[in-house]
Amino acid sequence: MNKSIHPIEDLELDELKEVLDINVIGTFNSIKYEMRNMKPRGSIVNCGSQQVKYASGNMGAYAASKNAIRGLSQSAAYEGGAKCPKNPIRVNPLCPGCIEAGNLC
Repeated sequence: MNKSIHPIEDLELDELKEVLDINVIGTFNSIKYEMRNMKPRGSIVNCGSQQVKYASGNMGAYAASKNAIRGLSQSAAYEGGAKCPKNPIRVNPLCPGCIEAGNLC
């Protein structure tokens, strides 16, 4: 993931695809199969980021992937409520802030 932390103008398409594959496609697959097997009143928590609200430089690929996770989570929450209106399946992205980890903060 760290290799994708640089300005968008320097970001290679392969790097963007790798970040999207890991974060977005991985989350999509998890939600898909969890929703199929989830019991009413279940809860799915996805790993988001504060980047969905407070974007920063050099994080274009990461921010794009985490915004996609937020959208997937919101759509799944809507579908989970429609699937079981009386006992909806809840879907939420957990969006933590920056954690001190070397040069990221």
